[in-house]
Amino acid sequence: MNKAEKQQVEKLYYETYEFLFWYAFSRLKNRPLAEEAVQSTFLIACTKPQSLMESPNPRGWLTSTLKNVLRNMTASRVRQMRLVQPLFEVAEEKTPAGAQVSPRLLLYETLSNVLSREDIHLFQRIVFDRCSMLEAAQELGISVQACSKRMQRARKKIRDFLEKME
Repeated sequence: MNKAEKQQVEKLYYETYEFLFWYAFSRLKNRPLAEEAVQSTFLIACTKPQSLMESPNPRGWLTSTLKNVLRNMTASRVRQMRLVQPLFEVAEEKTPAGAQVSPRLLLYETLSNVLSREDIHLFQRIVFDRCSMLEAAQELGISVQACSKRMQRARKKIRDFLEKME
C-alpha cells in the first residue's frame, strides 16, 4: 500500500468507523465482536486498497465488506454450535442416569479427553461467552493470530474425537 492509499484508508477509517461499528453492533449485540468485525473490514481494505480506491462508492465498499465479514462470523458461530451439540450428546451418554450435572460441567469433562485445560477455556470463552479473538488472545497473553490458530486446532481435535465416537 502506497502513502496515498494509506492516507485515503485512514481518512475513511475516521469517517466511517462509528457507522460501521454501530452497524456491526446492531447485528452482533456484542461490542468486542463488533469492533473485531470493523477491524477485519479495514484489514481487508488494507490488503485491497486499489479495489477500495477504484470503487465509485468507497463507503459502500466498506459497508459491503463489513456485511461479508459479519456473514462469515455468523457462519463460523453456527459451525461452532453444530460442533457443540454432538459433544453434549456424548457427555450425556456418559452421565449416570438421574444424575444432575450442569451442561458446562458435562462439556468440560468430555473436552478434557481431547483438549488441554487452557484450550478448553479458550473454546468455552469463544463459543459460549462470545468472546472476541482479541479478548481471548489478551487473556492468554498471545497474539490474535496464535489464538485463532489454537482455536482452529481445538476444533479439529474435537471433530476428530467426534468422528472416532461414531
